[in-house]
Amino acid sequence: MISHATYVSARQAWPSWLLGIVVGGLGMQLILEDVSQDSSVRQLAATTLAGRPSSMSASWGPIDAALASLPSGGNLLVQFTGFPAKDPGWQFYVSFIYYRSVYLLHPRRVYLGPTDRVVNNGEHILAVRFEPDDVWLRGHDVRWVLRFRQVQGQVMVDVLPAQSAAGQDRSP
Repeated sequence: MISHATYVSARQAWPSWLLGIVVGGLGMQLILEDVSQDSSVRQLAATTLAGRPSSMSASWGPIDAALASLPSGGNLLVQFTGFPAKDPGWQFYVSFIYYRSVYLLHPRRVYLGPTDRVVNNGEHILAVRFEPDDVWLRGHDVRWVLRFRQVQGQVMVDVLPAQSAAGQDRSP
């Protein structure tokens, strides 16, 4: 039996949605008040609240354009060349590209390499060294290869038909 002293009725407790609004409002107040004027967090919050695209969402443009140029049907192989494997910035960048590709092409599959490898982050992605042959590409219905090359800080994107990319040299 619950004693009267420990029982709180639904009318006495704050609804969870109201508590969420209050806590979220306080969080936004802290972000907008305490973060410096030139902070990326403050700029992202301001542009989002104003309904303008942020520089982060603008950086999706080339990725989205390359993916949108692919005809429907078939799967995709994504390859990365020339990226420093131990650089956290590049690790974040390649993981963003990979996960953005997966999101935009769903329900199609996006491969980095053999399906027996687990990929959880950018370091895993950059560790993949895979040169598929025509048999593997056909067996996985891969029709396109999206190859990202990094040369002296610049990233270039090549969209190749899968059969022409099989066994091709990937040096930057």
